[in-house]
Amino acid sequence: MKRWKLLIVIMCAVWGILMVLPTFLPSHLREKIPSWLPQKTMTLGLDLSGGIHLSMDVDTENYIQQRCHGVADFLRPILLQEKILYRNMKPEPYGASFVLLNQNDVDRLKKVTGEMNGTPLELIQSHNGQCIIQVPEFERQAMAKEVLGRSIEIIRKRIDETGALEPAIYAQGNRQIIVQIPGFDDPDRVRMLLGKTAQLAFHWVGDAHDVHCTTMPYCNMAGRSVAVEKKPVMLGEEILRSGVTYQSRDYGGEIPVVTLEFTPKGRALFANLTRTENHKRALAIVIDGEVLSTPAIQSHITNGSAVISGNMTTEEAQQLATMINSGALPAPLLIQEEKLIGPGLGNDSIVAGTRGTALAVAAVGLWMILTYAYFGCFAVLGITFNLLFLVSLLIMIGATLTLPGLAGIALTVGMSVDANVLINERIKEELHKGTSVPHAIAAGYSRAMKSILDSNITTLIGALCLYICGSGPVRGFAVTMGMGILISLFTAILLTRLLVNQWMAWKNPKTLSI
Repeated sequence: MKRWKLLIVIMCAVWGILMVLPTFLPSHLREKIPSWLPQKTMTLGLDLSGGIHLSMDVDTENYIQQRCHGVADFLRPILLQEKILYRNMKPEPYGASFVLLNQNDVDRLKKVTGEMNGTPLELIQSHNGQCIIQVPEFERQAMAKEVLGRSIEIIRKRIDETGALEPAIYAQGNRQIIVQIPGFDDPDRVRMLLGKTAQLAFHWVGDAHDVHCTTMPYCNMAGRSVAVEKKPVMLGEEILRSGVTYQSRDYGGEIPVVTLEFTPKGRALFANLTRTENHKRALAIVIDGEVLSTPAIQSHITNGSAVISGNMTTEEAQQLATMINSGALPAPLLIQEEKLIGPGLGNDSIVAGTRGTALAVAAVGLWMILTYAYFGCFAVLGITFNLLFLVSLLIMIGATLTLPGLAGIALTVGMSVDANVLINERIKEELHKGTSVPHAIAAGYSRAMKSILDSNITTLIGALCLYICGSGPVRGFAVTMGMGILISLFTAILLTRLLVNQWMAWKNPKTLSI
C-alpha cells in the first residue's frame, strides 16, 4: 500500500475526530477547546431539539387578481386610439370583458392588446361578439410561483432577525409554506412577525367628507380613527433600511421610535413632500391599513431620513423595524396549523435513534465477525469510520440532523457492509479455486469493484431523486443516505483494503479463515 494512501486515511480519521469532538463534549469542556480547532456542533432539527412548527396558507389568488387588476382601464384608451368599437366594458377577475361591435376588428384587437406593462394578455372570443381579454393561465401560475418564492425569502429574513439558528422554510404544494424553527419557544413573537404583510405607505390626512378620502383605524388605539386620502403619496418600497432608537418626551422620559432611511428616489420624494407649502400639514404613516402616527410636517427634510413614532413598546418597535427591513410580503399569510414541540420529545427521539443506530452497528458487526472472522473485524472498523466521517461531514456543511436523518444513518450502517460482503465473497471464491492468499485478496477487491460501483450508483440515483423531488424531512433523509453511500465507497475500497494489507504484512498468513 502506497504511503500517500495511508496518509490520507490517517488525516481523514484525525479530521473526523476533531470535527465530532465539540458535539459530544459537555458545554463546560467545549469552552476550553482552542480557537484554532473546529468549534461547530451538530445542528438538530425541530423533531430532535423541539421548537415551533407553522403551516401557512399564502393568498396567491388575491395577489394574482391584484396583478391582473386594471386591464379595463388599460384597454379603453387603446381601443379609442385604434378606433375599435365596443360596448359594455367591465372588469373580470383576471382581465376585462366587452362586446366587440365589428367582428372585422378581431385581428387588430389581438395586435394591440398583446401585453399590459410586460404582462401577456390573451383574447377569448365567443360567437356573439362577447370578448374577454385576460392574463393567460400559464402567466397566472408563474405569478403564484413568484409570490410563493418571494414570501419564503421575506419570511426567512424576518426569522433570521430573531436570531433563530437553521430555520427550515420551504413550500408545500402550490400555496402553502412550512416554517420550522428548532430551539425556539416564543410562538407569539413569530406570529407577530409573520401575521403582518408590512405594506407601508404614506397618505396625507384629509377630510372625512371628501370622496377622495377614507377612514382608517389607529394601531393599538381601539375606537380611534382618522380620515386619510385614498391614494398614497409614497410607498414603503422606497425605504432603504430602518432601526430603533429612543426619543425624549416633552414631559420627561423616552419612547421608542423607528428610524427610516430612504433610497435615493425616496429621498427626493420625501423632500418634495416636506417642502415649505406643506408645513403644518399632517402626514399619516400607514401599515396594512392601520395608522401608526400622523406627524405634522415641521421642516423641509432633505437628508433622506424620517422617524415613525406612536403608541409602541420597544418590542413592537423592533418588530416593525424588522418587518420594514425584510420588505413587505406580497400576499397575506394565514396560519393554518401551529405546533409547539417541547425538547423532551426531541431528547426521546435522540435516545431512541442513538440506541437504534448502536443496535444496528452491533448486530451487523456480530454477523460480519461470525461469518468472516478477521475480515469481519475489518468490516466493523470500516462501519465505525463510516459513521465518524458521515457525522463529521454533516457538521462541517452545517446540515440539520432530523429524525429521518437518523434513520438514514442507521440505514447507511447496513448498506456500508454491502461492499465488504461482495469483496469477502469474491475472496472466498478465489480461495476455493486454490489461489494463494495474497492473489486471492487482490483478485477479490478488483473483481468486486464493478458490482460495488453498480449497486452504490443505483442507490445514489434514488437518493438524488428523493432530494430533487422531496422537501423538508425527505431531503434530510436523502442527504444523509447519499453521503453515507459515498463515504461507504471510500471506507470499503481504501480504508478496509489498507487494514487488510497491514494485517497481511504483519501476519503473512498462508491460509485464511473466511
